[in-house]
Amino acid sequence: MSTTTKRRLSGNSGDEDPAVDPLAMDTSEPPQPQQLPLPAPAPERRSATPEPPGRKKKKIDPAQQMQSLYDFMRRYRREDGTELCEPFIRAPKRRTDPAYYDVVSDPIDMLRIQQKLKTEEYADLDELKADFKRLLDNAFKYYKEDTEEYETATELKELYDKAVAKVEAGEDPAATLGSREESTEEETLTEMLEDLFAAVITAADPTDAARQIHQAFRLLPSKKRYPEYYAHISDAIDLKIIGSKIQGGDYESLSDLEADLLKLAKNAMLFNEPGSQIYKDAKQISKLVKSKKYELEANKVARENRGSRSTRRLHGKKHYSADVSVIL
Repeated sequence: MSTTTKRRLSGNSGDEDPAVDPLAMDTSEPPQPQQLPLPAPAPERRSATPEPPGRKKKKIDPAQQMQSLYDFMRRYRREDGTELCEPFIRAPKRRTDPAYYDVVSDPIDMLRIQQKLKTEEYADLDELKADFKRLLDNAFKYYKEDTEEYETATELKELYDKAVAKVEAGEDPAATLGSREESTEEETLTEMLEDLFAAVITAADPTDAARQIHQAFRLLPSKKRYPEYYAHISDAIDLKIIGSKIQGGDYESLSDLEADLLKLAKNAMLFNEPGSQIYKDAKQISKLVKSKKYELEANKVARENRGSRSTRRLHGKKHYSADVSVIL
């Protein structure tokens, strides 16, 4: 607003000075035009971006959090359709597996957790998490590392850690973790190769579960000590060579690996006497490789028919080729 004083124009007021001629020329500065007010600023538009972090978040119902976590863990299935938590739905029975209770003093299973949820025994999510931790700790304490139960517990823990993070962030784990990430064709082949190789490495003697039948096939016989072997076998191969080829990406198909494993078994049966232990082991490996390859290919077709190509198990599965390829 201008600070210039505006002269008041005289009218026919009774107060005016009669000596002043209203028509006389006014030699003073003309009045400045009145300054118009500035337009009011436009109202500030709200940003479509989220509010700053300081804004109070919506309160999450703890009961809903706990049920969401349990339901996800209970219903999660592998690619073959089996439930991942299946070995832990019920704890071993004391009558049939008393050794379990010698190791585990505070057993718990998925059914007991479900019962506690239904009866509202959990005050908050932390109490539920404590029971899941106990379930997993018990599994790691009792089962040996080379058992299927230990491997499953490892997969379950990795999945559980991811699910807890989602639940605590106010998200539904099934929305982001329920469908598996698709594997590329190369990744799918690698997993199938590892599965077939693992079947041989973990195979046990039918009459002695403590004896693994692959031991004699890990390394080729010494050329100095067994020259006759190389006189009979022109295309020698062992598990170390096969493991190295898997690690190097030399196999273009599952059939290529099957061919090498069958060659390994055939060589042993050609050189060793029928009825010998190594002959029997080679024969068992041959049958195992054929049946396992058929199983893997059938599972792959089933996955593709369901619209999924993934063979991942949350990185919990051991790849034996890495260990065997560096045997000295």
